[in-house]
Parts: sequence; structure tokens; C-alpha cells
Amino acid sequence: MAVVVLNIPASNATGTPSSVALLDPEKTFLVGGTFGDNEQIVVEGTADPTGVAGYNGIASFSSPSSGLVMNPLLPTAPPIPLLIGQPVVSVVAFMRVRRTSPVQVTGANPTISVNGDSLAAKNFATLPVPTGNGVGAVLPVGAFGPNIQFTVDGTFGPGEIITVEASGDGTTFNPIASFASGKPALNVLRGRYLFMRVRRQGS
Repeated sequence: MAVVVLNIPASNATGTPSSVALLDPEKTFLVGGTFGDNEQIVVEGTADPTGVAGYNGIASFSSPSSGLVMNPLLPTAPPIPLLIGQPVVSVVAFMRVRRTSPVQVTGANPTISVNGDSLAAKNFATLPVPTGNGVGAVLPVGAFGPNIQFTVDGTFGPGEIITVEASGDGTTFNPIASFASGKPALNVLRGRYLFMRVRRQGS
């Protein structure tokens, strides 16, 4: 079992990202310390292999015993209660902590760590997005899966849709996920594919 201690920032700030690329998709958050009144700690993750962009919410905590998790299979659904110690499925390369409070918090020191097995190899890559309407370059993903997770960043035009398409032969592609915003909840898919590409519409 590997454990990564996440960096806790000052009040109303974002912490330094921590690499969790070696952890398996099933992860458990360990929450402790003291929380300020109405303080919220949000754990964000990204599949960006550089850890720079594409951070989306995974789970949030208002005390060491009270948490919510974004539904990875229904990203548009409301967050669901998270039992402390309950595994969360999240395929990300980096995690960071966003700390928010109505007032500046002093004297409160929450702690969060994430743990999970680190046996399976993970793969992270950036899918090329075309500059206008159409499809981007094809990316081989035969070594990926079966748990696949997308993180999305950047600006979207009104009515613009980004669709990820996958293929088993590099010729016939079918849609497997679509996004209309740079900040969807993280969603996890199960499947094995050989190739992926991005289709951009409405740009």
C-alpha cells in the first residue's frame, strides 16, 4: 500500500500538486486535523501527465468525518455522501487540494492523504484537439485500460462540443464521451481500445 500526503494550502488557496500516478484507480482518502467553521476542502485531480492543467473535482470534505464524492459514472448527478475509508475510483496523474472558507481561517490545520495499491502500470497522454471543427490526430492507446478517465480544460465556445471517439481497428471510430465545458466532473469508463481521437463541433 502506497500513501501520498496531499499539500494543504493556506486558507482560500490551492495547494501544490502531488503525483499519484503510481496509485491504482481505487483510492482511499484519509482525513484528519482541524477544520475551520464552514471550511471546505476539495480534492482535485488531472490526467495531464505534466500536472499543469485540467483539474476537476473528485471529492470534498467539511470535517474529518464528513465528505462528498463526485459520481464517476454519472458526472452530471449531484455529489453523493462519501463514507470515510470508502474507496473512490479515480484515474489521475496528479491531485491537489483547494481550500475555501467564507472567512480567512487561522488556527485550523486539516490533513488529507490518499492511499492505494501501486502494482499496475498506468498510462497518461494528451489527446490532440483540432484547431477548428473536425477530428484531431489519432492516438494509439492499446496499452491503456480497462479503467479510463478524462480530464478537460480550456475554454469552450457557445454550443461547442468535444467528443472522444475510440476504435479497435484505427478505421471505425465510435463516440465514448463528450464534453461541453472545461470543468466537468471526473468520469470513469471501463473498456479496452486501440486508438482514440477527438472530434470538435460548433467551434
